Amino acid sequence: MIPHKRVCPGGELLTPAQVAQQLNVSPVTVRYWAQHGLLPCVTTAGGHRRFLQRDIAEFARTRCSAAVPPALRILIVDRDAGFSSYLGDILDSLKKPIEWTIASDGYSAGVQTLLFSPDILIIDTTTIGMDGSTLMRQLEKLPGIGRISVIAMTQQPVERAALLAIGVDAVLTKPFTKSLLLEQLGKLTDRDMFADCF
Repeated sequence: MIPHKRVCPGGELLTPAQVAQQLNVSPVTVRYWAQHGLLPCVTTAGGHRRFLQRDIAEFARTRCSAAVPPALRILIVDRDAGFSSYLGDILDSLKKPIEWTIASDGYSAGVQTLLFSPDILIIDTTTIGMDGSTLMRQLEKLPGIGRISVIAMTQQPVERAALLAIGVDAVLTKPFTKSLLLEQLGKLTDRDMFADCF
């Protein structure tokens, strides 16, 4: 059986997931482009975004290589679900192309690192069940994973120097403010996406 395709006078209508697959980006990035007028879309009666194939082809031809960078991927590792949600709410409030997910222990953090391929790891050092130097060695051993920036969260200020010495990129002492988090994220990326967030 031939799968049914929705069409309109302008051509086939595609979902965000289908567009993401064509352009080799995530659906979150597609939605960001649409929200900011970079990628034309139509809205269905049910309020869903759909994209014309011809618009996607034109976007890929003229803008895709120089378009907004792909979404920044952040993995939050903390057994404190409330604090993880707090960090997620901060990232969502920025209205930036950011994807984030949560792991609650060392094992799931390893799995998520392989599946999600984060650019930045924000990790509570007491959650993972290993010291900082072991963490950095384990990250280096993961197959197919490039350099991941690591922000360590700790409740012990005295750990700061030791964590920085073994290769952690930044250390935040809990509790910390939104502005401090954004400052560190800005330093770890080569993008100016956080410049207007303060």
